[in-house]
Order: sequence, then structure tokens, then C-alpha cells
Amino acid sequence: MADLSHDHNHAGREDTNHRHVQEDFSRQIAGREHSPVPSGSHPEELTTPTRQTSRSACHLSSVRGRSRMGTRSRQRLERVRPFPTSQLGALEVRDESFCDCPQKSQTRDLSCKCGEDDSWFEWVWDRDSKSAASDLTSDNREVRFHINYSSGTAAVRGRLPMTDRQHFWEMKMTTPVYGTDIMVGVGTSNVDLDAYRYSFCSLLGKDGESWGFSYFGRTQHKGEFNYIANSRFGQGSIIGIHLDMWHGCVSFYKNRKPLGVIYRGLSCKKLFPMVSSTAARTGMRLIKSCSFSTSLQFLCCQVLRRIIPSHLDVTAALQLPPGLHAFLTNNLSWLLRPSELESSQHQSRKRAHEPDDYGSDSNDSDVVLAKRSRKSSSELSLSEDDSANELEVDCQRLIHEES
Repeated sequence: MADLSHDHNHAGREDTNHRHVQEDFSRQIAGREHSPVPSGSHPEELTTPTRQTSRSACHLSSVRGRSRMGTRSRQRLERVRPFPTSQLGALEVRDESFCDCPQKSQTRDLSCKCGEDDSWFEWVWDRDSKSAASDLTSDNREVRFHINYSSGTAAVRGRLPMTDRQHFWEMKMTTPVYGTDIMVGVGTSNVDLDAYRYSFCSLLGKDGESWGFSYFGRTQHKGEFNYIANSRFGQGSIIGIHLDMWHGCVSFYKNRKPLGVIYRGLSCKKLFPMVSSTAARTGMRLIKSCSFSTSLQFLCCQVLRRIIPSHLDVTAALQLPPGLHAFLTNNLSWLLRPSELESSQHQSRKRAHEPDDYGSDSNDSDVVLAKRSRKSSSELSLSEDDSANELEVDCQRLIHEES
């Protein structure tokens, strides 16, 4: 009888210990989901410091409990699993900024105005078309997601429906970029912005009603991802979107470098600008929004950009009248500016192939600078002549194809 009583008491202690461990684990998980972001910490969707502490505490509790429990209790405990790693977020993307202000900033949020030249905006974010976990400031141009903590995916829609014309807008990432996904793109009014408020996902492009571009450098439509080389973006990055409703296509720009036409077949749709985020205390600011008619002037500019080498600025490569030069610079500089990546690659190739005819043994720096200046001038004149010849041959044909 004494042995039976001892076995009964031992089994009771096992169940009690196991119940305490499970309750401790549940409290830790609940705290990770619902506790506010600690001040001074670097939050992810559910805050990195809190998550790490939670997992460490759970592991320590389980180790202590196993030392006091029998085999059956350990087997039952194995069925208690932590959250999937896919929901734990991703590391912050760094060194993708338009300027070097994020490296110099002493605060978490970026307050610089680099690249923000516009004072008039055709549209802003719609306060009546946003998730509950998002907030709008700065005259509805700046959106902040998950102010205290994140429990899912939030999104905001632009105020202007886009059915025709040419549309272009830019957004600057003002906070660290991390987590399951932060996306920009377009979508129809059928997109439910609160559909995933309690789950983490890549919202834009998850179905056939939206077309998204993720900070991972990938696009998504109908749940299918496609990666674009060198297109990841982070804090300080400026992301531009050109929606061409004449041809029904979408092009993306990163730090004002063209990434190319990404989506086609969007004609005859009513689309809205959209952004989404799963990460706590993240945000972005609208720094440009404009549109213009699909005119012969715009088609000519598209042809010019296609003909003139991409490492050259169209307005600088051609001898334009001052008035036309100023108009194109103020209105279509995003289309006519050179690709900075290809420009640097072109300069590297040119330096690698040019002979060392500057006299490496010469000590006269003025002679060296004069030779370089004459050579640069001759190369620029040659490129302008080549561009003019190409324009005379191909411009009419390409304009006819565009129309």
C-alpha cells in the first residue's frame, strides 16, 4: 500500500509540474503577442528583445521542468511548440538609402528632406481607406503602421482612383525596414485592407486584385513571387512607381534608378496606390504624386530615353532650347535622368580600357587635367552626335509604334 501511495503522489507531482510549465509558457507567449514595445528597443513585428527573452525563458522553464518530470510528462511537453520561425520576422535591410543620412542619424526615425523637392501633391493617402493599425500624419502624406505593437498586417490606400493618364509617385522609407514584409504597389477597390489584421503576410499581390513590390526585392501577383536583381530597399530608400494606363503597365524605380517594366495588362482597370506592413513602428512618407496626359510629347520623351544610352541624362545629351529644357527637367526628370548604376558601370569600363596617355611620370598636374578635359569634351560631343544620328533614323518609327 505504501508503494502504491508513493506512485500516486509521484504522478501527481509530475502533472502539477507539467501544468506549471505549460502555464508559464502560455504567459510568455501571450506577453510576446500583446505587450507594448519596450522603449529604447529595436522592434520587429513582435519586438526582437521581447521575443528573444520569451524564447529563452520558455527554454529555461522546460529544462528545469524536465529535471523533475518523468518520461510521460516529457513526452506531453514535446507537443508544446513555439511559434513558427516564419512569423518571427526578418533582419533589417541596411545600406540601401538614397542618402547617407540614416548612418548619421541619432534617432530611429529619419527626418531628413533629401530628395523631397515637391510642395504640391495631386493625391495623398485616404483616411477612410486604411487598416485600424495604421495612422496618417503630415497632411495625410506620412503613414505609420502598428504604433505600439503588431499583431498582423496593415495597409493604406491612396485617395485618387487611376483609370487613365500617366501617374508617377515616390515614397521614402522613414523607419527601419524589416519583418515579414513591407510592400508598395497598386490594387483595386476590392482589396480588403483588414483581411489579415491578425496574421502576417505579403498582402499586396496575394490575390488577383493587387500588384505588389516587396522590400525583399521581389514582386507578387496572384501569390506568385518574382525576384528583381539589386532591388532590395531599406530605411532612407526612395521607391518610385510609374503607372502607365495608356499601355496598362507598371514600372518601379529604386533611389531614382529604373528597375524596368514589372507588370503589364492593367488597362481598363480602376487602380489605387497601396502600401502595407507587418512590422511594428514602421512608416513611409509620400514625397511626390503627379499625373499628366498621354501626349505626343510624353511618347517622344519615352523614345528619347530608349534611344539615348541609359548612362546619359537625356536633357544634358541633347542641345534643347532653354524653355523646353526647364520644362522637361521640372516635369519628367524621373523619366529622363540617367541610370546611376549603369552610369557608374560605364565609367568603370571606360577607365579600364582607356590608355595611360596622361604621362604617369609627369609632375605637371595642369597638363594632366588639360588632357583629361579635352578627352572628356570630345567623348561628350561624340556621344551627342551619335544620339542625334540615331534620333533622325529611328524617332519617327518608334513614335509610330508607341501610338
